[in-house]
Formats: sequence, C-alpha cells, structure tokens
Amino acid sequence: YFIINAMTQCNIIPLVLMLSSILFTKCLSDAAKLGSDYILNQRRILRTLPSFLFPGPRREYIQKRQHISTTSNRRKNTINEGAPMSTQLRERVIREQENGKNRWRSITPEELSPGARYGLCISAVVPRPVAVITSVSNSDGNGDGIVNCAPFSYSGLMSHDPPIVSHGLVVSKEGTVKRDTLNNIEQNGEWVFNVLTTEFLEGANACAAGFPPEVDEAKAAGLKTLPSSIVKPPRLEAAAVSLECKLFDKKEIFNDKGVHTTTIVFGRVVNFNLRDDVMLEKREGDTSEEDKPKVDVHKLNAVGRVGGITYWPVGMADGNSLEMARSE
Repeated sequence: YFIINAMTQCNIIPLVLMLSSILFTKCLSDAAKLGSDYILNQRRILRTLPSFLFPGPRREYIQKRQHISTTSNRRKNTINEGAPMSTQLRERVIREQENGKNRWRSITPEELSPGARYGLCISAVVPRPVAVITSVSNSDGNGDGIVNCAPFSYSGLMSHDPPIVSHGLVVSKEGTVKRDTLNNIEQNGEWVFNVLTTEFLEGANACAAGFPPEVDEAKAAGLKTLPSSIVKPPRLEAAAVSLECKLFDKKEIFNDKGVHTTTIVFGRVVNFNLRDDVMLEKREGDTSEEDKPKVDVHKLNAVGRVGGITYWPVGMADGNSLEMARSE
C-alpha cells in the first residue's frame, strides 16, 4: 500500500506500464522470429501461408527460391543443351557444379538413353582400330555371291595364340534387321579384316552408306579387290595389311528389354597379307635367324576412330609416337 501510494504520488505507474509493454513486445518479437525461422525451413507450409503472416520471412523465402531457379537455369545452359539427360542426372551435375566439385562425374548407363550411351562410349574408348570387312553373300549357295564391304570400329585383337580378332556388329531397327556383313559371316563363316589406312580412307567411308544387299560396295566406292589365299571373300588391294579370318565363335548381346542389339563375332586369323613397303626392316646387329615380321606403324599410316564422325589418328606424324620399355 505504501509502495503503490508512493508510486501514485510520484506519477511512476505510467512509466512502469510503458516499460512492461516494451518488454512484452520484445518477447512476442523473439517468439515470432523463432517461429518464422522454423517455418522458413518448412517450404511446403510456408508456401500455403497468407502473405500477411510473417511477411519478412515469406519475402526472404521467395527471393531465395528465385535465386536458386535463376542459378539452376544458368547451369542447365552449360550442360550440352538438347542432349538426352535424365532429371536425376541433370540435377546431380548442377549440384556438383554449384558446389565446385565438377572434377569427376559419376554416370550409370541406365541414366542415359541409348543414343546418349552410344555417344559417350565412342567418345570415351578412343582411338579404336577400324576394320574394313570384306565378305560375300551366299546367293549362289556356295559363298561366291555379292561382295560386301563396310567399315567397323567396334574391332580389336583379342589373342595372339591363336590369333583372334573380334568385331561388334550392331543389329539395326530394334533387333529385326541384321547388316549384310553379319548375315554373310553367319552364313559362310569367313571374312577379311582389312586394316584401314590413309590410302583408302575416303573409299572406306563411302562404303558405310546404306547400300542394298545386291550392290557390291567395293566397286561402288572404287576399291579394287584381290583374291585371298585361304578364304573366299577377297581382300582390298589398297589395304597394306589384311587378315583372313574364319568364324571362331559368336555372342549375341541383348539389352535389358530383351532386344537383340549386337552380335560379337570372333575370328581366327588363318592368313596375314602384308605389303613389303610397310614392314619393319631388320635392325642392325640383330643376328637372329628367326623370322620376326613386324609392321612399321610409321609406314602403315593407320587410321583410327573416335567420337562423333571423327577419324583419329589419321596416319602417323613424325615425332607423334613414344617408345617406352616395359617395367621389370
């Protein structure tokens, strides 16, 4: 009573009420800030709130979303615009770029369309040797039919004892149409692996056109042929190195949908045709009587294949090779 009476006489009550109001307002402000910070992180909730509730945090959220959207669009424009890429993959690439961690990129084949997988494979596994395969159809029943000639870059040497080469022959039109080369090999079991060089690059590339089965691609491309020593299909005269092959084995490849997409044929080399001017000369001081024929890569001027429609290397430029002894 005495305290209240004294405060009344000194006119302090209005001041106390004012201070109490300020403290209460501060408490409400702190509580509102804590609540708004929580809601700010709850994006779905915040988007549904009326604009008059927590106007500051809502405005901050909208500005943040606009910045993220603008940044994402800018990143998307730097990732092969138009290339078939899954949403998950695109988001991962954007995230890695934004975080400055784009030194490595992890991609599973399932994330890419067949066309995108093709582009990635042929541009990553480089250079690939190109086999210009000559084969013959079985139209006359004895394997002396129409000569087929076509280049294939899914080719390589698999073994030397015995010498085995392989070719991946892609089946077109969802596994329903086999190429003439595959049909001929399956029917006759023989072909010639002509190593592509700069001498007949343009002619070999012309053979890649979609000729009908009754057309001799070698003649159409202006490539002359010579008879082989063992197999029936002829070899190309312009090829300094030709490998006569007989079918050793084959493996049909099916995709995840069960569609036949490729047949890998394995050929056993039964004869080598080597032109003298591309052979490696015997080194001075070599007293060995054993015949060790080797092809001189600088004289051969072989042509490889890389991504897109690019051939590389195209021949062997001086100084563009490196000899390095095998580690012991």
